Amino acid sequence: MKTKYTKQDILDLAKDEERSFMDTNGICYDLEGKGMAEYLTGLGFEVIKYYDTGYNGLVICKEGIQVSTNGFCSMVQDF
Repeated sequence: MKTKYTKQDILDLAKDEERSFMDTNGICYDLEGKGMAEYLTGLGFEVIKYYDTGYNGLVICKEGIQVSTNGFCSMVQDF
């Protein structure tokens, strides 16, 4: 699986399917989403917020995507 993503890779994954999966192996995992937020910020995303959903962390980005710490990424539905 691909572990090194570009900003465009993640945008494409989120847009291609309703729920796309990215390999989060090697990305700091925490339930509040801080590690994923830092990873996405490092790729150039503008993080609006991140939080604990009770199952995993979720990061919402200004670019219109949401990424879960378990690897699911999709277009933002509501936030």
